Amino acid sequence: MRATAALCVLALLTQPAWAADDEPTTYVAFVQEPAARCVQLGGMQVLVKSTHPSRAIQIWLDRYQLGVGTGDRSRALLAPGGEPEPLGCTQNLTGAQEWRLARARFAE
Repeated sequence: MRATAALCVLALLTQPAWAADDEPTTYVAFVQEPAARCVQLGGMQVLVKSTHPSRAIQIWLDRYQLGVGTGDRSRALLAPGGEPEPLGCTQNLTGAQEWRLARARFAE
């Protein structure tokens, strides 16, 4: 029993420092910027990016139209310090749309 407990403690101590504390969802940020076609529709361009300094993050996003899930799920690999990935406009011809983070994990 003591050997098992000692192995568990050793395994925890040898984990990388980021393993216990980092939650990938905390490093995913949605940003908005004016893009000509979005502004014409009364909205803004939505982009998603990683704010982690060194690790890539795999994300899955769900799209919502007028607050209702569309069933569209997209995924992207966000590089650390990379350019934001454009998603679309906050407004389209049928109304408001948004993207919600469904899942995120650090890429191996």
